Amino acid sequence: MNRGVHVSLIETELRTVAREIGLSAIGFGAADPFEETRSAITTRAGLGYFGAMKFVMADPARSCFPDSTLAGAKSIVTAALGYWRPAAQKPGSGYARVARYAWQDHYRLLRAKLETLADVLRRQSYRAVVLSDSNALVDRAPAVRAGLGFFGKNSNVITPSAGSWVVFGSILTTASLATTQGESSSCGACTSCIDSCPTRAIVSPGVIDSRRCIAYLLQAPGLIPMSFRRQIGDRIYGCDECQDSCPINRRSLRATPPAPTGLPASNDESWVSVPEILCTRPSMLAERFRRFYMPRNDYEYLHRNALIALGNSGDPSYVELATEFLGHPRPMLRATAAWALGEVGTDRSAESLRGRHATERDDLARNEISLALKACAS
Repeated sequence: MNRGVHVSLIETELRTVAREIGLSAIGFGAADPFEETRSAITTRAGLGYFGAMKFVMADPARSCFPDSTLAGAKSIVTAALGYWRPAAQKPGSGYARVARYAWQDHYRLLRAKLETLADVLRRQSYRAVVLSDSNALVDRAPAVRAGLGFFGKNSNVITPSAGSWVVFGSILTTASLATTQGESSSCGACTSCIDSCPTRAIVSPGVIDSRRCIAYLLQAPGLIPMSFRRQIGDRIYGCDECQDSCPINRRSLRATPPAPTGLPASNDESWVSVPEILCTRPSMLAERFRRFYMPRNDYEYLHRNALIALGNSGDPSYVELATEFLGHPRPMLRATAAWALGEVGTDRSAESLRGRHATERDDLARNEISLALKACAS
């Protein structure tokens, strides 16, 4: 068989299988280095825009060079899995919001589907390595190269069929596949995502200062800066604001029904109970929310996030729960609990804060308690 015909048949089979297993889109691109992406990573890292993030930014000499993972790689098969679902109504003031991408472990589902596609290549004696949510390869640049979409001003890749409500994964392969030609498109003059960001984290089109981004702040180590706590609102993990505000996303959703993810919608966790989170041991939170990234797999950071949501609720019925955390062994949680009590601002809040202020030895926590007492008095 002519080699070109043989490869064309493989491409057709890959597309057919992708459709059968529920992938939202698939495309092919060359396994050339992503030099422009490496340059952007280097520049933004120099400006501090990645904060404490590592991931693909930690080693662009690897993540931007496909052949560092698979020697002899010629092509990258990139696939998208849509995850948009309508959000449930908020059950009450004691609940905090989870961003859509974290309702389920979409990357686990995508990885399994990519392995099915990789087997198509392996059966033809080509090597194939699946990379999904991996430090070894940037995920958005291969999607653009494979014609799946374009970079939006919110830095996400916007696809024709599902907007930016997708996760991407790739297969590095020694097969030479024809690059997919995508539609030429852009955000045009629209700045909805930039304007809607609660913390002004989109510092220029397509450029995010992660140190201001709520999604990053809720994953970052340490104390969340006070200047961003109120903007976090009722969020406990992630933020969808720059996607919710996107007109292209809204048009895509009107045209396309929610894509099946492989898990029933009842498994979605769009809202979580703040008191329940605060009353649950970190080890049990790790089991339930293993799809969440937490620094060093330390799920006491979820307690930190829940205390922020508690403070932003302003609900005095949670004062006793926050007061318990004033006695926590960890200064970060004592400090965050103090802020939450200051935001609620009741007499009982002030009483709890005064009681702790007398014995607090950590400078950071003591300062937060002092500020919270001033907030209660104002």
